[in-house]
Amino acid sequence: MISQNSFRNAWENRKLVGGALKAAHVRPDYHLYEDLFQEGLIVYAEMLEELATNKARTEIDKLSFRRFSGGH
Repeated sequence: MISQNSFRNAWENRKLVGGALKAAHVRPDYHLYEDLFQEGLIVYAEMLEELATNKARTEIDKLSFRRFSGGH
């Protein structure tokens, strides 16, 4: 289960999700953009939850960005 705090942190850093979508060439006028954005927030919150004790926040951000944008 994802904590409320992880969701809040993901929302506060929602620019990361938008940037990942942009890097994946998903434009805001794409009809599924909002769904992908919400999915990205969930993925990011999950990663914040799972990796919070093992990695620094900047490392989690980098890993989340790569995971959602399709980068390796």
